[in-house]
Amino acid sequence: MPAVLSLSFTSLHSSAPPPTATATTAATAKTPHPKTFDPSSTTFLSPLNSGALSRDRLHRYYDGTPPFPCQTLNPSSNPQHCSTESILRQIIVKFVQNSVPIDAKEVHESFEFYLRTRKRLLQSKHSSKNNSKNNSETLIKDYAAGHGLTGLLFLCCNPLLPLRLRSIDITVPSSYISIVNALEECCPWIKGKHSYVLEDINQAVGNSQEDGVGDVVTLAIHACGSLTDSVIRRAGEDNSSRIALMPCCPPPSKSLGIPLGIKRMYGNREATDIERCYVLKAKGYRVDFASIPVEITEMNRIIIAERIE
Repeated sequence: MPAVLSLSFTSLHSSAPPPTATATTAATAKTPHPKTFDPSSTTFLSPLNSGALSRDRLHRYYDGTPPFPCQTLNPSSNPQHCSTESILRQIIVKFVQNSVPIDAKEVHESFEFYLRTRKRLLQSKHSSKNNSKNNSETLIKDYAAGHGLTGLLFLCCNPLLPLRLRSIDITVPSSYISIVNALEECCPWIKGKHSYVLEDINQAVGNSQEDGVGDVVTLAIHACGSLTDSVIRRAGEDNSSRIALMPCCPPPSKSLGIPLGIKRMYGNREATDIERCYVLKAKGYRVDFASIPVEITEMNRIIIAERIE
């Protein structure tokens, strides 16, 4: 039996004063951006916090007993119950109750990725008073979506925003239906707002103009090898305003134009992500790094790109 996950719903941020630096976007203006990037010191932000993660099903950590009561959330009548923290807690409960076939590691990964990208991908767009697309629908494209949880969290945790999700992969995992059913039970507002498309991204061509869509946001979590680079190409064709990528294993180094000195100095993985930053910059994006806790995965770097208006 694996060790029980410790739950903490209080702030997990350090008590030390934040560094003084200029925020990179309007969405992060209230939280000074760190001057240095250290992916090894990232703390947990979600309700799940564990230093000993494993690939056991989430419900096993609770012996099948939910850690707190479950309820169906209603953003119209009970907006105070629909904070991000409340929603994530209810998702955990519903997954435990339904014995959803998803590993604890995958839940950690999706929660932490969402919490580190949500403001940069969504709130800066919807908080800008000068953006004529504020009231139009945002289409989130989750490439190499797998079980689909990461993209679905954007719908679950933003009930009042005009969002639509398109999960894209070459096959639909059997766990996807169980995940969707559980999420629709506790977050009913996502019904009718998501779809799963079977598509090989390496053979498809993007569409920069889609009916009823005012904005496109692109996600890709652990798109293996050169698949991440295909997502970057597709995001440019889709004219995505914002992109968040968490690359997996890098492709063979000779497939990208990375100078030998950079590869030798930083290693193939870091050099590959540096090259990707320059590719995104050339496409008109401002590029930055973030990360999820390394306890979840060593492939924890997030590349965040925002189109320069």
